Amino acid sequence: MYGLTESCVAVAYNDPAADDETLATTIGRPDPRLELRLVDDGGAEAPPGRPGEIQLRNPCMMTGYLGLEEATEQAFTPDGFLRTGDVAVRRPDGKVDKAALGSAR
Repeated sequence: MYGLTESCVAVAYNDPAADDETLATTIGRPDPRLELRLVDDGGAEAPPGRPGEIQLRNPCMMTGYLGLEEATEQAFTPDGFLRTGDVAVRRPDGKVDKAALGSAR
C-alpha cells in the first residue's frame, strides 16, 4: 500500500491475491476512485517505465497546513494535485514500482 498523512487514505494497494513478487516490488495499483499521477521534472505525465513524482488529488485530502500559507502553496500544483516528493515508476501493467521509490526533494 501507499499513502501519506496528507492524503488521509491509502491511494494505492495490491490485489488481495497478489503474489510475493508483486508485494515485494510494487505499491500496487492506484485506487481508481482517486487521482494519482507520476510527473517528470518538466511537469509532464511520466510514461510507463519512466520515473516521476507521485502527485495526488482526492476529495478527502488535506486542504493545507494550518497557519503555513507558503508551505501550503508549495505543496500543491496549480491544478490542485498534492506534490508528495516521492518518486516511483509506473509499470506497463499499471502497478507502481516501489523499487524506484525515492524522494524528489
